[in-house]
Amino acid sequence: MRSRTTFLSALSVVVVLGLAACGDDDETTSEPSGTETTALSASAPAVGGVTIAGFGFDTGDGVTAGQEFTVTNDDPASHTFTDVGGAFGVAVGGGEVSTLTIDAPGVYQVVCQIHGDMSGTLTVK
Repeated sequence: MRSRTTFLSALSVVVVLGLAACGDDDETTSEPSGTETTALSASAPAVGGVTIAGFGFDTGDGVTAGQEFTVTNDDPASHTFTDVGGAFGVAVGGGEVSTLTIDAPGVYQVVCQIHGDMSGTLTVK
């Protein structure tokens, strides 16, 4: 009976610590453009996403309107992922990940404001 009591006590401690870790203190900072930059952490999976690598954009099959997605910069240099019409933009440091949400579906022309020869399109479904 004593081992069961010890087990239940240990389980209670694990549950309490687990719930405490679920608080609101993630490492998020607001960017001037209204987007957020976050440190890599375990969270809900992104819907679609963009990868910056080799001074180019890989937008894959696009993203879902209204759903947060990641912009991952695999380059050592900083970049931006910016709509030429000004609808959205996010700065992503070298080796960092930022998040972005675009509410309006469409096909957007995107550029890096730091490296003018970087451009592409993003489909928002």
